[in-house]
Amino acid sequence: MGSPTLQLYNDLYKFDTILLSWNQITAPNAPSPRSHSTATLLPSGKIIYIGGVSQDAAGSQTNLINMTEIQIFDTNSLSWSTHTASSSVLIQPRVGHTAVLTSDNNSIIIMGGTSSYQLSQTTVYPKLLKLDVSSEPYQYSELIPSGTNPPPSLSYHSANIYSDYMIIAFGNITNDVTYSNETSSKVYLLYIPCLTWESTFIPGRSDCKSNLKSNQKDSSNLKIIIGCSIAFGVVIIAGIFLCIIFRKNILEWFNRNPSSSGITNRDIQNHEQPT
Repeated sequence: MGSPTLQLYNDLYKFDTILLSWNQITAPNAPSPRSHSTATLLPSGKIIYIGGVSQDAAGSQTNLINMTEIQIFDTNSLSWSTHTASSSVLIQPRVGHTAVLTSDNNSIIIMGGTSSYQLSQTTVYPKLLKLDVSSEPYQYSELIPSGTNPPPSLSYHSANIYSDYMIIAFGNITNDVTYSNETSSKVYLLYIPCLTWESTFIPGRSDCKSNLKSNQKDSSNLKIIIGCSIAFGVVIIAGIFLCIIFRKNILEWFNRNPSSSGITNRDIQNHEQPT
């Protein structure tokens, strides 16, 4: 601020809420200097950084960061790592977006943003995304909610999770044609289980959750049935294979030792012929 030279940083600091003091953290594999990324803390102690801009050197041009490039800081091991998320849709890089962790801790919902952190702000697509962080590699998907109270395209708004609602407030209204010159003074509610924009907050709401749990249960049961069927098939095939080998070995033994059992080759051949 106040300098003619634009310079981004990749310093990392910890604030001690007991001692009310700041301490700088020196961590290996730090990303390039950057700004305008979102930071989302997972229960595992990992902080997920998404989007923003980076800079190779002080005074150089900034570059939008690919949304599939996920920087992770582990607060337990105090180390950085880079992960690549997969996506079935093309995601425009962005700044001015928000990212919140859902109440089940399995997904991060990313909303809005623009391709510029200056005045020339236009809409980026998709406008609403979900990043599944329940397993790796992380997986992006586009969210298309229903409802009668959707927000306009926004950047530099705020977003928070309360219960199963995502609460979006204020921000710049963007569009595809001209630069943003209008701000939003409204608050919007996204009810996540039903994926609907709502105009009223309903405490203790639980609809759509039962369907989700039922689908998850049916999926688990299907996996168990498929697994058991495969295991049963493997046992049957192995049993048939062992019987064939055993019969072959018995016949070979009789062929080598016909006198020891009183059974001749002719007896074996006659036994194998259909009656």
